[in-house]
Amino acid sequence: MNDRPRRKFVFGLDIGQENDSSALAVDERLGSPPAQHVLGHLELFPLRTPYADVVDRVRSLVNHRTMVDAIRYVAIDATGCGRPLVEMFYDALFPGGSVPTDLVTREPLVRLVPVLWSGTGVQVTKKPMGRWVEYIVPKRELVSQMAVVLEGRRLTALLKGSPHVRSWVEQMRVFRRKMPKATTVESYEAAKATDHDDLVAASMLAIWVAENIMPKEYDMSYGKATPRPRLAFRC
Repeated sequence: MNDRPRRKFVFGLDIGQENDSSALAVDERLGSPPAQHVLGHLELFPLRTPYADVVDRVRSLVNHRTMVDAIRYVAIDATGCGRPLVEMFYDALFPGGSVPTDLVTREPLVRLVPVLWSGTGVQVTKKPMGRWVEYIVPKRELVSQMAVVLEGRRLTALLKGSPHVRSWVEQMRVFRRKMPKATTVESYEAAKATDHDDLVAASMLAIWVAENIMPKEYDMSYGKATPRPRLAFRC
């Protein structure tokens, strides 16, 4: 058994549409449950960045030299773009269908986790799709999980120097739960139509997957020492 634990990262990617940018948040999970979380990288893509460029950028970060020995989950919002985009990510992350695995535990070191956000009245659903497993998750679950982590003071943001930290803080401030008077269907989004929530959505996605999908065994498999948090990238 290696006394040095593997670092555990989740790349949360909110896919932009016509009027919204794609956004990436990288969360590092530390320690045994209840785990601590370190938000070490934020990235906001220019509006209407081609999906192929987004895929290539995420692939380059997942394979960054600082990530070689880490466990990496790539959680993507597949709600609007669906299977074709997931196929693009799979082919980029696993060329030739080769999935890197740990030689001892045989667990994959890189895993693709497509998530479809749903409305209320739907339970979290796990759906095998052949080469990957897809998750259908009510948006309230992602919001609630982020709230639990924040209230437990389990989130640290190591974003010094990031050009997007102010945007992330502002998006967190104006993010709201909405329930129109004419319906019982609730929604979670920015307070005003002119506000954006892409960075918040990406970080919520990363936190939810780290808390609910990444196996808890990873916290114990490589010794009890907990690595010190640090910036995910310096690029």
